[in-house]
Amino acid sequence: MTASLFYLSYTKIAKVGTPFKDKLEEYKDLKIIYKNSADKRRIIFCISLLVAIIVVVLIKPFSLIDNDTNKLIKDIQEIFVENF
Repeated sequence: MTASLFYLSYTKIAKVGTPFKDKLEEYKDLKIIYKNSADKRRIIFCISLLVAIIVVVLIKPFSLIDNDTNKLIKDIQEIFVENF
């Protein structure tokens, strides 16, 4: 996550160009095709994300972890916090 924030910050501050988008400005018809494609991919991504969230909420995969595993995880967390 830190790398992503650094990348976004650096590209904005250094004003790194976007050759593909800059070239699209010259060809308006390609820009329309690009926008339509991006809109379709955005919709597909959002629907996929929504379906994944619904599946996780319905299946509750993390509730399958038994109490012994939960106790072990808590013990490991306590050891980690105490030592660091």
